[in-house]
Amino acid sequence: MKQSSLYWKGGKEKRLQENMTHMNDSNQGLGSLQQHLDIPEWVFSDEEWVCSDEVSVNFFGGKPLRFVITDPLPNPNLVQQIERALQNFFQLDTHYRDSLSDLVYESYEKTLDAVDMDPLELSTKEDIWKYVYPTEVYISQRDRRDEAIYVQVACECEWEVEHGLQLVFKDGARITRVSQQDGHLTTADAYDIPDSEDPLLSAI
Repeated sequence: MKQSSLYWKGGKEKRLQENMTHMNDSNQGLGSLQQHLDIPEWVFSDEEWVCSDEVSVNFFGGKPLRFVITDPLPNPNLVQQIERALQNFFQLDTHYRDSLSDLVYESYEKTLDAVDMDPLELSTKEDIWKYVYPTEVYISQRDRRDEAIYVQVACECEWEVEHGLQLVFKDGARITRVSQQDGHLTTADAYDIPDSEDPLLSAI
């Protein structure tokens, strides 16, 4: 088998799993991973995180972003799940992003109705993306129910300066949450409701 492009670098570099495959045919992997020292305040965990160098993200038109893995990596099954989620996520492009414009616009509209702010200059709902600024991509395993891998894109945005915006994809493939950054991967977890009552999660 091909040698994986996913590595952990901490003290001395070593392979995580020699039998992992490349993340995709173009070898668009995460490269070397180093310890991530800037864990956000909303994280209630003492686990060490690791992060990549910046990687081109098709969803944002090739914008380079850093990827952060928030779960311990020596588990081979977890590594394989992460690689599958990354393969899925790297395939998402700007056309798929634009198909989510209604969801992001709805987030903006709720804030506009709730606070005193000037409306953004928007000709179409797709224009909302001009005011969304992705910062990092987090890869996490949900700690309950499906225990799936979720890819969470953390963003800054013009209408929610304090809490920002997050776009969450189950298995890196389908959008399952558009919300403020609140530390929850799903709406079901945020409000402690059944997955079947989570509109985006139950639609998969």
